[in-house]
Amino acid sequence: MFIRMFVEIAVVAPRKIAVLCPPLILLFVVSLTVCAAGYLRIRQREDTMPEPGNPAELKPALIFGALYALVLLAIAAAREYFGNRGIYVVALISGFTDVDAITLSTANLSAAGSMEPDTAWRAMVIASLANLAFKTSAAGVLGGKPLLLSLLALFSIPFTAGLAVLWLWP
Repeated sequence: MFIRMFVEIAVVAPRKIAVLCPPLILLFVVSLTVCAAGYLRIRQREDTMPEPGNPAELKPALIFGALYALVLLAIAAAREYFGNRGIYVVALISGFTDVDAITLSTANLSAAGSMEPDTAWRAMVIASLANLAFKTSAAGVLGGKPLLLSLLALFSIPFTAGLAVLWLWP
């Protein structure tokens, strides 16, 4: 997720990388460390991967385009009526399903000077935390209580780090 976010920021806001990426890089390092620890813990298991779907289908592309447009519209409305707090609510809601739309839209707005970079990266962090919480919950519901407890133990670390970044980052 974070690598995609870095690429998206580099594409739409290359001049803002130095401002937008540092908090995300910190969360990437924390997440990578936690994932490596989790991998070392379960690497002896024999599991098979499900068959992947076709990533070039038209339907997902259309859904993403619609989601991106909806996020842009929601950000504009939220900023108009509620200021930065409205943008953060949009980031939270859109992050449950996808971080790409909020990353692209806030990075683009930051590059255009329509949004402060601090607001943009905070929205990205909020979306990534919402995405982590949603995916952890979904995996736990689908995989059962033992999986949920393992995921909560692992992912509480990057989630807490994300909250700390939101609160403590200058």
